[in-house]
Amino acid sequence: MNLPNKLTLARIALVPVFMLCASHPFHPAWMLAAALVFTLASLTDFLDGYLARRWNMVTDFGKFADPLADKLLTTTAFLYMMTMSACSPVVLAVILAREFAVSGVRMLAAAQNRVVAANLWGKVKTVLQMLTIIVFYFGVALEAWQGSMG
Repeated sequence: MNLPNKLTLARIALVPVFMLCASHPFHPAWMLAAALVFTLASLTDFLDGYLARRWNMVTDFGKFADPLADKLLTTTAFLYMMTMSACSPVVLAVILAREFAVSGVRMLAAAQNRVVAANLWGKVKTVLQMLTIIVFYFGVALEAWQGSMG
């Protein structure tokens, strides 16, 4: 298994760590930990793709597992945001519907021995989601810290 695929698996392994941290809403240290874990996981997304392309190590496993890891990570973060009333269930339903639709298209293509890699707009969507989540969790941590001081 090459390094980019190991980074993808590491991102998947960070999902339960993120869940542990995010399950303590509005506690400053836990929210900071959630923000840091999510940031680290997001950086592995950039790094695995960069290395796979640069070292010519793009694999079918990576094309499948990388978007799956992104979906697991971002969906989990949005679910915890919803429990804190920071994400509407309608918004989450739209995000999930889009992800299921894209996954369905990919599965149909795979049935025909074709792999559909993410395009530029899918990558932009993922980056924007990840930045939004990072800002949210750092913001919650900062707000919780200020609240605990006053």
